Amino acid sequence: MNINIKRYDNKKIRLEDLEGNQFEGIAIYDGKEYNELEYGRREESLTLSQNIFYRSEIKKVVCIKEYSSSYGKLEETVLEAGIDLIEEVLDSEEEDSVYRMLCCLEEKYFCLAKSDQTKLYDILNTIIKYSNKKEIKEKARLLIEKGKQYER
Repeated sequence: MNINIKRYDNKKIRLEDLEGNQFEGIAIYDGKEYNELEYGRREESLTLSQNIFYRSEIKKVVCIKEYSSSYGKLEETVLEAGIDLIEEVLDSEEEDSVYRMLCCLEEKYFCLAKSDQTKLYDILNTIIKYSNKKEIKEKARLLIEKGKQYER
């Protein structure tokens, strides 16, 4: 399928990969030249919350008005990758991605290793201190409380 993926730059999308997995988020388009310089792969891509999807890996893309749930496969993939990628997402300026990652962590906090929970605590305090979004700050506070419950 010949998809013009550039048209989805900075749009809220649902992307389906060749395996049928669906990912939702704000897309960032990168061209062939950029990807060749950065990653050694001369192919267009869409990035959703730190995850790169090359054109040849994309089956379908649609613009969406609302997310289908509070978090999805994309955030679960980030969680599986570990605290370093979680930190990248939580440190991004993309508020939708931050909020959806916090929702995922709220439900799956127990999946984190103890050392990752400690690092997450520091990240959450930074979010509370610097975020301008009330709902993001509240979700971060809630996660800190959840972490305290696990420590008991």
